[in-house]
Amino acid sequence: GLAPNISKLEKEGLSFTNIDDAYGSKWTIAGMVASQCGLPLEARAFVNRPGTCMPRAGCLGDTLKQNGYVTSYFGGASLRFGGKGNFYKTHQFDSVLGLEHHIRILPYETTPFSAWGLYDEDRYQLAWKEFSRLTTQHKPFAFFLLTLDTHPPNGFPSSSCDDIRYGDGENPMLNAVHCSDRLAADFIRQLLASEAADETIIVVASDHLAMKHTATDK
Repeated sequence: GLAPNISKLEKEGLSFTNIDDAYGSKWTIAGMVASQCGLPLEARAFVNRPGTCMPRAGCLGDTLKQNGYVTSYFGGASLRFGGKGNFYKTHQFDSVLGLEHHIRILPYETTPFSAWGLYDEDRYQLAWKEFSRLTTQHKPFAFFLLTLDTHPPNGFPSSSCDDIRYGDGENPMLNAVHCSDRLAADFIRQLLASEAADETIIVVASDHLAMKHTATDK
């Protein structure tokens, strides 16, 4: 019962279980490099200068670009963290948006931010606008959305989940996952109800397996 909404959606698609993360893929940017380039990441730090993030590697962004796709990355944390922005820009993503963008367009005095960046409930609203923009271009596109609310060790639940508790409500990470299950599923259902749904493949995946958090022993 921890993630009932995602579990229900899982039955409607193709699901892979019993997965593990390989060497050099156990943190955010490393998981991205592993999934998009098929390579382990040896160094944790990238120089945040365009064109310096594994420029000779052939990655998913490069392949999509060569095949006429419009590509967009959309995250809630700073693009400088882990060199994410540099990675996507180096590998030909057309739009690379993170916390820096959100701060510019949102009213800072009334928009809540966590220690990592924009909460998922606000990011999903902006992500829907980005998805809608991409569908109007009448070109094939790939839209990558990175969530934040389940980041260890405690999670950062969005304010709309203040009334959502898992079990006795004492474990903050389980509460965060239970909340994120609802938010993610609502967004997926919004995509499935869109006019572009029949021609859209939705992939739900983790950038890496969970690091130590308040529910690790469970």
